[in-house]
Amino acid sequence: PEVVPQLGLKMVCPVCGVSCPKPDISAHFESCLEKELELKPLETTCTMIHTLNKDEEKLAVGVKTLAFFVQNVVKCPDDEKYKKIRVKNAGVQKKIMPLVGGVEFLE
Repeated sequence: PEVVPQLGLKMVCPVCGVSCPKPDISAHFESCLEKELELKPLETTCTMIHTLNKDEEKLAVGVKTLAFFVQNVVKCPDDEKYKKIRVKNAGVQKKIMPLVGGVEFLE
């Protein structure tokens, strides 16, 4: 049988529009997102969380935990105890720290 060489599929980065070979697009996309953090921190961290985390279960648990923290601040905006998160906390270590973009979201 004849072997057809790989077609060299390229993908376009949704952040900067650069075309990259498929095997390189993930690293390029992550690099672009890191550069965007200063300009659009909330939008960028949400994009990082939802696109760079492959483990669906960890993603769901992490997003639920982040949403809980945000809801507390929204409900009680003047309560200082909801504006600080102890990163040494076991729940934070297990649920948020492993997420790509999780720590950046909290900053």
